[in-house]
Amino acid sequence: KKGERGGSLDFAGNPSKHILQQLQRHRSQRLYFEYLGFFSPEAAAAVLSEATNKKRAELRGLRQVLMVAEKPSIAEALANALSSSGGGGSRVRKVRGVSRGIPVFEFAARHMCADGLERKCAIRVTSTIG
Repeated sequence: KKGERGGSLDFAGNPSKHILQQLQRHRSQRLYFEYLGFFSPEAAAAVLSEATNKKRAELRGLRQVLMVAEKPSIAEALANALSSSGGGGSRVRKVRGVSRGIPVFEFAARHMCADGLERKCAIRVTSTIG
C-alpha cells in the first residue's frame, strides 16, 4: 500500500517503532491498536516487549520507593516535579496500575535513603480514589 509521503507501508514485517511512538501521543489509543492489528500477534508482541524491557531494565536493581497521593492528578504532578528537580532524574513513564483509573508514574532519580545516603532509586508514584 502506498503511504502519504510516497513510501510504502509493509504490513508483512514488524510494526514500526517510530509510528507506534507517534500513535501513543494521541489522546485516543484506537489508532494505536488498529495499527497493531495489521501485524501478526507475535510481531506486535516482540516490538512491544522490547520497548518495555528497555525501560524496566533501567529501573531493575535500584532501590524501590513508593509514594501514594490523594488523587491521580496530584500523583502525576508530584512525579513530574520530583523527576525534574535535582540531578540524575529520568523521564516519567505512565504505567497502567491495577485499575485503569489509577495510573502509576515511574522514574529513576536520586533520593535520600533511610541510611542517610543519597542513592539512585526507582520511584513509583500512585494514588487512591474515593
